[in-house]
Amino acid sequence: MNLLKVVVSVLFLLWTVPALANDAEQEVVLQKSAAEGDAKAQYELALIYEKKAIDATDDCFKPNPELWRKAIHWLEAASDQDHLKAKEILLSKIYRPVLNREEKVKWLRLGSEMAENGHKYAQYLLAEFYYSISVGGRRYDSDPFEPAIFWYSKLLEGTGSGDTIIIPRIDTLGKEVSVADIQWNLNYLKKLSQ
Repeated sequence: MNLLKVVVSVLFLLWTVPALANDAEQEVVLQKSAAEGDAKAQYELALIYEKKAIDATDDCFKPNPELWRKAIHWLEAASDQDHLKAKEILLSKIYRPVLNREEKVKWLRLGSEMAENGHKYAQYLLAEFYYSISVGGRRYDSDPFEPAIFWYSKLLEGTGSGDTIIIPRIDTLGKEVSVADIQWNLNYLKKLSQ
């Protein structure tokens, strides 16, 4: 029985060591390309660091801080070169508008840029953010409902009479955004603003 365990262990090592070596080689190639300014390599390297940061701890909500910073660095580098997926990850998973002022400024800047360029998910996130501020009683300007109304209205632009879904579940990381939801929020805000 012990001989079987040894054989299985050796076979497992022979199978995994080349795969690990290939991963390490791939990471080195990506690091070189990322440092040279390749947005796709920067994005892929960020994903590797993100996975390593999460795998390095027992708590997936507290990733390894050093690896996490590397992931964010490469996501931001790719985002600066208009890599859409990097921007989407930063907007939906990395930057948090409720953490601190710096994070809020980054989130609002990126979200506004993407929303103004027609990115529906960014428009939705901004609308929801401003909705929570206006309805939650945290009023920062003279018309607290206007930003939420503006972005909800943008979401409805281009929808036809037969459309029911504005953003599918896969694009919002789990929540389907329907025309009815947006219209309800708009009507509610308009009543509140009167």
